[in-house]
Amino acid sequence: MVEIYQVTEDGAVAGPLNLLIGKTTTDDKGVFSITVDGLGVGTRVSAIVTHPQYGTSEPAVNAVVRDF
Repeated sequence: MVEIYQVTEDGAVAGPLNLLIGKTTTDDKGVFSITVDGLGVGTRVSAIVTHPQYGTSEPAVNAVVRDF
């Protein structure tokens, strides 16, 4: 399970995970895709993964929504 969060606090490289904005699952190789509506340019997001056998990962490095 991959959970995507909006990061609303400044200063951290990874997280904090403030507002859950989406969830999805991976395929057997760990590949996933998700579409999240309503995020503006400059919004910071992060993710965390939970595996039933191995537990929960650390938050991913923050990413920024950009216009292309």
